[in-house]
Amino acid sequence: MMRKIFFVVIFSIFSLIAVSPAFAQTVTPHPTPLPKAPAVPQETYSTAKVLAVLAQGVKTVEGQKSPYQKLRLQILNGSDTGKILTLTYGNVANISLHQEVSQGDTVVIMKTIAPHQPVSYEIVDTYRLNALYPVAILFLVVVLLVTRLKGLGSLIGLGISVTVILAFIVPQILAGQDPLRFPAHHVQMADQIHAHRTTCWPVGWFLSQSSISKPFDSFSLQVT
Repeated sequence: MMRKIFFVVIFSIFSLIAVSPAFAQTVTPHPTPLPKAPAVPQETYSTAKVLAVLAQGVKTVEGQKSPYQKLRLQILNGSDTGKILTLTYGNVANISLHQEVSQGDTVVIMKTIAPHQPVSYEIVDTYRLNALYPVAILFLVVVLLVTRLKGLGSLIGLGISVTVILAFIVPQILAGQDPLRFPAHHVQMADQIHAHRTTCWPVGWFLSQSSISKPFDSFSLQVT
């Protein structure tokens, strides 16, 4: 019995010695690197003024008629401010009759920068933001007439909240940083608002009657 156990132990030792070099010589294959993703074209938007309508007509696409306009434009903002362009509105995407523009109108254009390709411009749509100003003014008047001082405080608080989101939080997120971690001078500005609220009684009374202080009461800042 002891002899059988001895042979089993010897056989196991020799088996381990024979198998170990095979594992030692095994080479772990390196992962195959993934191919690089193609560069994404950069798109920026700006507004442009229609200087002149050079030509216009109707084209037929798949049996349907669609208008087009050849326009001379001047870019109003962005890195190409003042640049004169000649583009065909309705060439890439079909437009309808009510989308046609005239001299003096403002349109939105898209600038595309792609690698190994020339810079391209395209008219996206007409600029409609100016039409929203009367609606916004009417909304403010109605709010002030109905709610008076509290409504004014709510509007100011809403403006501060939107400013904080667009000016501080969104840039932090786009930069890949903590959106609630602000530079020290931004925190000092918030502290000054709190100081005015406690030392100046008219300001403190106004804030207490409105919701303007709520963003600062419930908002926690971290100093960097």
